[in-house]
Amino acid sequence: MENNCAGPNLSSNEIYALARIGHWQLNVETRISILDDVSCLILGVPKGSRLSDVESELYYQTKTDREKVSVLIENLIKTGKSFKVEVQLKKPDGKFIWVLIAGSSVIENDNCVRIDGLLQDLTQIKDLEKSLRQKNQIMNVAQQKAQLGHWQWDYNTNLATCSENMSQLLGLEKNSELTLSSLLKDVHPEDLESVYASLDKTMKLKSYQSFTHRLLIDDEVRYIRVIGEVNTDNNGNITSILGISQDITEQQQFEGTLLKKNHLLNLAEQKASMGHWYWQSGTKDLMGSKNLFRLFGLDFQNERIRIKKLLNFVHPEDVDQVKRFTLNAIKNKRVDSLVFRIVLDNDQVKIVRATGEVYVSRDNEIDEILGIFQDITAQRAQETKFKNLLDSAPNPTFIVRHDRTIDMINDEAQKLFGYQPEEIVGQSMRKLFPKRFHSMGNALRKNFFNNPKVQVVDLGKDLMMITNKGEEIPIHITIGPVFTDNEVFVSIVARDITKEKRAKRKLLEAKESLEVLAKELKSQNQQLEDFSHITTHNLRAPVNNLNALLKLLKVAKNEEDKAVLFEKQEKVVNHLTLTLNTLVDSLKVKTLESIHLEKLCLKEVLEKTLELLTAEIERTGTVIKGEFSAIDYVVYNKIYLESLFLNLISNSIKYKHPDRTPEILITSQVSNSGQVKLHFTDNGLGMDLDRYGSKLFKMNKVFHNHPEAKGIGLYMTKTQLEALGGTITAESEVGKGTTFEIIFKNQKEN
Repeated sequence: MENNCAGPNLSSNEIYALARIGHWQLNVETRISILDDVSCLILGVPKGSRLSDVESELYYQTKTDREKVSVLIENLIKTGKSFKVEVQLKKPDGKFIWVLIAGSSVIENDNCVRIDGLLQDLTQIKDLEKSLRQKNQIMNVAQQKAQLGHWQWDYNTNLATCSENMSQLLGLEKNSELTLSSLLKDVHPEDLESVYASLDKTMKLKSYQSFTHRLLIDDEVRYIRVIGEVNTDNNGNITSILGISQDITEQQQFEGTLLKKNHLLNLAEQKASMGHWYWQSGTKDLMGSKNLFRLFGLDFQNERIRIKKLLNFVHPEDVDQVKRFTLNAIKNKRVDSLVFRIVLDNDQVKIVRATGEVYVSRDNEIDEILGIFQDITAQRAQETKFKNLLDSAPNPTFIVRHDRTIDMINDEAQKLFGYQPEEIVGQSMRKLFPKRFHSMGNALRKNFFNNPKVQVVDLGKDLMMITNKGEEIPIHITIGPVFTDNEVFVSIVARDITKEKRAKRKLLEAKESLEVLAKELKSQNQQLEDFSHITTHNLRAPVNNLNALLKLLKVAKNEEDKAVLFEKQEKVVNHLTLTLNTLVDSLKVKTLESIHLEKLCLKEVLEKTLELLTAEIERTGTVIKGEFSAIDYVVYNKIYLESLFLNLISNSIKYKHPDRTPEILITSQVSNSGQVKLHFTDNGLGMDLDRYGSKLFKMNKVFHNHPEAKGIGLYMTKTQLEALGGTITAESEVGKGTTFEIIFKNQKEN
């Protein structure tokens, strides 16, 4: 490309090309930019390209950058002031580049006629800066997470510079230079001498000596670990020291806590007479605690001890048991609990309990085993004494742990439930209870351990337990706490109440027989009383009716009237005879059997009642209507139903209003549940139920001055209804009338 620009005097075009620096020329009048080959290469346009202002705008990534360059160019044209600016451009292929644009003016006749400029590709430099920033950011984050910072001390100037994290750790300003003494100003006074001694030794040996010291900042003590490297020149003279300081306060605190916990563990092991051990697969040694060695009467020299040496302490009679236990642990990859004896060098015999945990690899191979030996000699002696005391108890007794595991049983428990100790000890207490009691046992157990005290178990139902033969036996249980040094056990005393249940059952049967007999006698007395009332009440109306017919017969004027009255009298006599026969038959049945129920037609019962009350109906002009379209039958006792109709209709006639014709409406209704309802509604005198409602169905209670009122009918009707599961209620208003609602027992059951 021909060089059309009077650019700077360059030594070599190749150097500019390698540096990716091109030049351009802008004609102020035409606003056309001429680019050299390097500029075209940077912008990704063909060689010899010329760009107008409009074309140039397309290369800018942002409008802000375009306006910035435009302002600088216009300012250059007006004032002659050169400019230099970094912007991001977009090439035709869509790639983004960073460039440095610089320009200066060419003046002719005091006017700027041309602008000569440089265009440098900064993309690689920007990418490198970005990468460095990212790496520096990552390093800062890593230093923050690791709570460390780095510093550099120049030996010749005695000045030190710190990283951002180091400055933050020391409470210094970023990028500040300070002397060594200033760098060490916050070192704890008690550690300052040792810090200087370590630095002096580093200077002499020209090799950095790591050390740990404390910092005292704002009355807070921090622990700092310092490591470094000494840099020297070709003559071996120290030029600088590069160091890293790390805040290890939390680590120090953790180590201190760990030491305290280890000390507490040793104390706890001492108090519990136990020691722990650790075995790694493939080795012949155990790693043991001090208390483990003390338990075997050995001096603690180091943590290792041969397995074979420990096995030599096992009592000769328990050796085979221990070997089987060990082989099973390796085979099953599980360490169960084992109790065995050891004999110390002084011939002292101890009883030891061994437990542990197996840890396996991903290949399900044993990696290591962690275990515990506990001296339970004294505990076993106490258990023996307690067992002897337990065996002297008169009732079956269980000692159970918090997790329901049976720890001990006495002889009486063995006899009643048929288990030997080895068959039941270590098993869940649930094994002895039917599953239906398990959920209730959960709540009982929780309440007991929240407040351990002696209490009788009352589940509100008979409690049963199971023998080894699967037989359920009734049990009375008392529970109470057994306190030990380590935990609270529960003592369960189970008393067999089979004989008591049998005796109680016999008493209940005798009582029930007496109650049945008493009920029958009461029923018979009630039935006799009802019979007396029914006879008196049900016969009074027909007899009165007969008397009324006789009076009418006496005053009859012709034979035709007499014949009609005689026919009616004959019907009343027939009904009266039938009622007497039915009452007698009913009395015979009631003395031996329950009240007879049958399906009765409501219409037929009403018609019979109307015939019995013919004289009264005619005398009073009473209008009686029966509406049984909803249901025309009911299952009930015939005598009781006829009595009900007779009582309610005769009452309505008896208590008619003097100023209007008596009207009685009887309707039926059936509910979705199968209950039959009857409504007897009249327009009679009515009653003040607020005043007399509580006495309405009482014996011998009357609420109107009527010579024939006896106060028996409603009482008898209510008694009969309730005897067969029914009810009767009333609604009434003085001067307007009364409605009785009768609800019979659910007919679906019949």
